Amino acid sequence: MTALIMFSYVFIHLGNHILGLVSIEAMEAMRNLVTKIVRHPFATTILGLSIAVHFFIAMRALYQRPFLHLHRWQQLQILSGIAMILLLIPHVIPVRGYYHGFEVDTTYPLILQAIWLDMGEVIRQFALVIVAWFHICLGFHYWLKTKHWYRKNLYWIYALAIIWPLLALIGFVQSGYQAFEYDVPELKDPEITQQIYTLKMALLWFVVVCSILMLLLKQLRRKMVLSKDRCTISISDHSIKASSGQSILNAIRFADLPHASVCGGRARCTTCRVRVNHGAENLGSVSELERLALTRIKAAPDVRLACQAVVNGDIEVTPLLPADASMKLAQPAGGVSGEEKAVVAMFVDLRGSTQLAEYKLPYDVLFILNQFFVEMSKSLHNTNGHYAQFAGDGLMALYGVNTDLKTACREALKGALDMLERLQKLNEKMQADLEQPLKMGIGLHCGEAIVGNMGPPKSPNYSAIGDNINIAARLEAQTKNLGCKVVISKELLIESGIRQHHLSATQVPIRGRENGMTVYPITADEQLSELINLIEHD
Repeated sequence: MTALIMFSYVFIHLGNHILGLVSIEAMEAMRNLVTKIVRHPFATTILGLSIAVHFFIAMRALYQRPFLHLHRWQQLQILSGIAMILLLIPHVIPVRGYYHGFEVDTTYPLILQAIWLDMGEVIRQFALVIVAWFHICLGFHYWLKTKHWYRKNLYWIYALAIIWPLLALIGFVQSGYQAFEYDVPELKDPEITQQIYTLKMALLWFVVVCSILMLLLKQLRRKMVLSKDRCTISISDHSIKASSGQSILNAIRFADLPHASVCGGRARCTTCRVRVNHGAENLGSVSELERLALTRIKAAPDVRLACQAVVNGDIEVTPLLPADASMKLAQPAGGVSGEEKAVVAMFVDLRGSTQLAEYKLPYDVLFILNQFFVEMSKSLHNTNGHYAQFAGDGLMALYGVNTDLKTACREALKGALDMLERLQKLNEKMQADLEQPLKMGIGLHCGEAIVGNMGPPKSPNYSAIGDNINIAARLEAQTKNLGCKVVISKELLIESGIRQHHLSATQVPIRGRENGMTVYPITADEQLSELINLIEHD
């Protein structure tokens, strides 16, 4: 509410400046109308309280965060907010001081002459408009970005957000030239001027001291939090430490790990949601805010919001969305819901896993498989791939979820090479535990597919379906027939932009295609390395 009140005032005030493109008389006509409302004791009180309450809400919110690991946009919002108040005080106090102290009407000619006679004040006015509008737009963007109507009209809103302050600044300059054509009363009362200056400096120091005090109190609270019992959060292939009473999201950020959080941790978007595998009893109770958010997406009982779930003991969780997830991925899941998009599908299958079970205990097989999938997930993370599905001893991955198709094809080739290299290192590491080295097959193909959340309502995943996805799976199966490590479709190489290469093409039968398709078998890691070198020197 306080933000809306302040936004309304700033929007109208800038609109008044825009009238400077017409004439000062037009500005004065609008000012007379607005001041009748704004200078009413009730309206003045509401506006002043809104600014003060907004400032203290920000200070309180910052204090309540034990750690200052914020998104960059949150840092900018805090800094611009403090800067806005520091720039606003030297403008508001003299204007109101002239009106109440000298009992003269603060007309536009009077104020504009006072400003344009001091170049430092002119610069401050420009800075105030830019900083205040930036702060307001930033706040509104991260408040409304979860709304469908806002995302739908984003380009029009962006245009207005740029044009409105720009026209206001141009109007301010234009009216500044006209202002000196008017006679204005001289304001020469040293006592009143000194009182205005004293009040201005007192408020400036108050804001500065409050900000510094908040940081000092925050450091004290941080030490208190760190002195509490330490818990372990197991997430993906990482194990991080958290203080008792700390949220999962805060602990993840403190460990500098990527994690989705579109709304900044305010339980508005649910992109930070995680599945609690173990230790649900060590999490704080579900708040009403979190309950409403989870109900909205029909989340399973074992799903929590990382930004709201407070840790009181050791837990193990799995993120349900990619770290760079957008609002599209946060929509209610269940069944199939997605969009048509050109992506790269990668299918990976571990060879000979059934033989492992013949001479290994089940727990030993499980350990080996887990080590294999840990290395494969690292490859996907390093090459911008998205883990889509798990199937026994294989997996499906997508490239191009957040990039163009050419980039996705190149990243998929890098991912395949990285997987092969990691498998070789894993074989060396586990040589004593293996009767024979682990082998795998990889199939790569690209094309249009339906990409989005799909699967059972209680356990959906972000994946893809379509003929091109099926073809990638069949290409992976062809690695057995061709006796190779990787099978790459001709379409993928074309889309990657690689024209000159020394790979040998072959024709393979594909179910559903009468003439089969042209593919490139990769039998040695060096062949993939050659493709990567061609990409890097392109």
